[in-house]
Amino acid sequence: MTSGGGRYGSLGGRGGGGGDDVDAEAQTSPLIDGVSSAAPAAAPSPVSSASPWSKLVFGWFGPLLQTGSSKGKLDPDDLESLPLPDDCRTEDVTAAFDERWEEERARARDAAAAAGKDDKSGEEEASLPRAIFRAYGGDFVRAGVLKLMHDMVIFVGPQVLNGLIHYIRNPDAPLSTGLGLTAAVTASQLAMSLCLRHYFFKCYLVGLRVRTAVVTAVYRKALVLSASERQTRTTGEVVNLVSVDAQRLQDLVTYLHAVWYSFVQIGLAIYFLWQQLGPSCLGGVAVIVVMFPITKAVARWLGRLQKKLMKAKDERVDLNNEILGSMKVVKLQAWEESFRDRLLQLRETELAEMMRYKVASSVNVMLWSAVPLMVALATFASYTLAGNDLDVASALTALALFDILRFPLFMLPTIVQRMVEASISIKRVRDFLLAEEHRPVGPPRHGMDGADAGVWIGGDASFVYEGRKPKLDTGDDDKDGKGGKKKKKKNQKGRRETLALKKELRDTKWDVALLKSRLADAEGKIRDLAGKGDDEGDGWGQYGPVPLNDKVEDGAGEA
Repeated sequence: MTSGGGRYGSLGGRGGGGGDDVDAEAQTSPLIDGVSSAAPAAAPSPVSSASPWSKLVFGWFGPLLQTGSSKGKLDPDDLESLPLPDDCRTEDVTAAFDERWEEERARARDAAAAAGKDDKSGEEEASLPRAIFRAYGGDFVRAGVLKLMHDMVIFVGPQVLNGLIHYIRNPDAPLSTGLGLTAAVTASQLAMSLCLRHYFFKCYLVGLRVRTAVVTAVYRKALVLSASERQTRTTGEVVNLVSVDAQRLQDLVTYLHAVWYSFVQIGLAIYFLWQQLGPSCLGGVAVIVVMFPITKAVARWLGRLQKKLMKAKDERVDLNNEILGSMKVVKLQAWEESFRDRLLQLRETELAEMMRYKVASSVNVMLWSAVPLMVALATFASYTLAGNDLDVASALTALALFDILRFPLFMLPTIVQRMVEASISIKRVRDFLLAEEHRPVGPPRHGMDGADAGVWIGGDASFVYEGRKPKLDTGDDDKDGKGGKKKKKKNQKGRRETLALKKELRDTKWDVALLKSRLADAEGKIRDLAGKGDDEGDGWGQYGPVPLNDKVEDGAGEA
């Protein structure tokens, strides 16, 4: 390439002084052929444009399966043809969550204002699960309806099995009865398959949206955290939020319906067992009831272990990122062994906590895996001890019902464990999203000029730096503020000014040593020149060095 061609005439024009002769088209054409800054138009989703039959049997997924079959495997380039609904685009998913989350924060602030609390404590009541449900709850509820239909149809099988056994044992039964039973079991299996597949498809889509929204929200929040929050939030915490906590929320959403459908399946199974075995099924019910307090105790144990594990993981990831970020210094100072030993020590701590957590999880799974066997044993033992004869039809029907019981009895402790894990993740994500942000620097308010905007310091005031949070000790008050309003009582005004300066110092990256040297002998008050003088509104300060933001008067000179 040369710089003298027509395409690059603007570059050559600067050297020759012939800027007026530059072709306008050359200034706007791309430097590299075939590269455009405009985003390509999104092709319509094959899911949205598919026919009703294709949506019912997932026929729209066929082209991607054919691609994988012809190539032997799917490559990352094939993801462009991955069929997803139109509302699964990242911008749509994040926009829906952002809107509902802001509404939830506003609702919490309004409730706090009505109760006489400040906005900060009010926002702590904002519910992240409620915002997620309002954003993506439509498909989640529809998936629940499909699961309810599946659970109603699943009990057709044991009843048809009982009818088939009686039909086989009765030689005088008409052929139409057998054909009807066969058609019923075939139709029920087809309905079960369709309802269950569409249920999982919708649940996985909702889980994918939740994970996308949480990851995007965490990354955006990490870019606008205030200086004080960045001191308390580690890189390892952010990494775990997007890699561990977001994944746990996705996994919870996928199986969250198990909270109610487990009880539906257990209740219906016990009802049909009562019809087959009578009161003897109460022996199995007793086993299930005994297991609930055990599950609650194990869930609390898992919750405590989960908190310790996440804390150890955060420390290990944070140190690992710190070492990688300062690798040049570590190499120059020959600190490899020292940091290696420290990292391995944190890793051993994490592995120990993980071992305790896995042991607790294994105990939980082992207990509930044995529950179906104990339920069947208790039921059949009660039925036999009551003096009843167990015939083939009753035995096979009861075994089919016990087989249905196996899944909800397994899923119930599993979903409880996932809810415990997700509750910790929800709290971690919510606390991070509610962390303090940098206040955006905008134009001065109330018609003030930019030169007059900033923080004014004058009068009697002494500044004390203690720890990370600066403290302000105010002195006497002036009579009038810049906004023209009379000042209130001395103690109330001093408290407002203290809080205002704390917020200014916390939200602005000021060098504490420089500020101390410039304001050590300063005496005065803090005023928000861009606000309403002595009003209680938030202050305004530019993000920059102290000389650009403050004015010191009354004998202290100008900073």
